Amino acid sequence: MPEVSIVMPAYNAEKYISEAIESVKSQDFADWELIIADDASTDGTLKIIEYYAKGDARIKYMSSAHNSGSARVPRLKAVSMAVSNWIFSLDADDFIASDYLTKMIRRAETTNSDILLSRMQLIDESKKNLMFCIPGSDYDMNQILTGHQALAKTIGKWEIGFNGLVKTNYYRRLPNDVHHEMNMDEVDSRKLLLMVEQVGFCEAVYYYRQHKDSITKKISMKLFDRMCTSFELLTLLSKAVPEDKETLIIQMRECWASVSNSLLLLFKYRSSFSADERLHVHWKIVMYYKECQSQERYLRMNAIKKIFLLKGYCGFFWVKFLCFNLRKLTHSIRY
Repeated sequence: MPEVSIVMPAYNAEKYISEAIESVKSQDFADWELIIADDASTDGTLKIIEYYAKGDARIKYMSSAHNSGSARVPRLKAVSMAVSNWIFSLDADDFIASDYLTKMIRRAETTNSDILLSRMQLIDESKKNLMFCIPGSDYDMNQILTGHQALAKTIGKWEIGFNGLVKTNYYRRLPNDVHHEMNMDEVDSRKLLLMVEQVGFCEAVYYYRQHKDSITKKISMKLFDRMCTSFELLTLLSKAVPEDKETLIIQMRECWASVSNSLLLLFKYRSSFSADERLHVHWKIVMYYKECQSQERYLRMNAIKKIFLLKGYCGFFWVKFLCFNLRKLTHSIRY
């Protein structure tokens, strides 16, 4: 039985997946299995996977007949095939340093952690420009946190990332419900943190690539998934840490921002969507706006803002519409 199971969801990743797989094969720690879940790719991704699987018995794969629309679904399918005690999730357009697994396994053994998180170095498409790192360079990587303490460092902003080792038994306790939202993994990561007792850190480096082909950069209906996952996380926190009002206030601010930004995105990219799609998005915005109204106690707004933005959807809509057009006008005058 291998020491660690690396799970990799993949969809139309032919440009980067070879580098991701090679970064696993080049590890100075050899006791691993790589499970790749192809999510009905339409490019050459599956052929590349098959090539590597034929050349290395540690590489396994599955292929779906239909695209799920979310990395979460193929990731959990890959987890279901894992046979080791540790799960490490690697995206098909990212890669890891050659000593990553060695450092992580050693550190996991010495800290007795249930989850061990690494540094996440953001890079551009060419890999020439290193952007910011999570956690930051001044973060104490020797500390051990409880799951709740680690969770608090992911609300509002990601002070710590979620790239690293997770004990397999916790991953398998995640609900098997089918969520197709683009970033539902962000809810799963918080669920995992709430399950565990100890979260450790390691100086191993995970390289997270920013590129224009990412689904988060494309104009599609997926842009509006943020509303669903923001409120899903709020519900999770309300049940798990109801006494932590400050955390709930921070997350409610994220929920409000997701609704507000979704309406602005709908204004901006209106012509990119069909009439039915616009109607569907508008319905979702109205639904989550009403959720914001029901959670008004967690929204820190002055009285004037509340009158214009929270007393009725019509007022909220027209304020945002005017703001959007004023920005366009200001931009056109400036340039």
